[in-house]
Amino acid sequence: MIAERLKEQRQQVHLRIPASRGDLVAQLHRDGTVLHEEYIDGDVEITAQTTPQWLVGAGLHVVVDRVEGAMPMEDYTSVRVFTSYAVRADLLLKLRIENALDESYEEVLGYPALSRGIFGSVEWRF
Repeated sequence: MIAERLKEQRQQVHLRIPASRGDLVAQLHRDGTVLHEEYIDGDVEITAQTTPQWLVGAGLHVVVDRVEGAMPMEDYTSVRVFTSYAVRADLLLKLRIENALDESYEEVLGYPALSRGIFGSVEWRF
């Protein structure tokens, strides 16, 4: 049933399937064309309000056992850190660093991820 629907669609379909449903993953491989497969081992983000004005946080994204088409891909870990400071109740200064460890990896085969990125912003609430 899934195979017929997928073949009729002729479109890319992105699915999130729980690890406990390996039977569905096997059926997709058997009946369809799987272009990309990713098993995410962990995502963690911690945010702390250190003072009434300061907020700090960090996130960790770990990806392992990836396959793109028939090509195994390297595992990777990405780290982000962020902070904000409330100058006033309606004005925040924000800073975040993506790929803080400046790791080289590919989220998609053949397309390198961006190197470390540093971003700042001002948020005015009204």
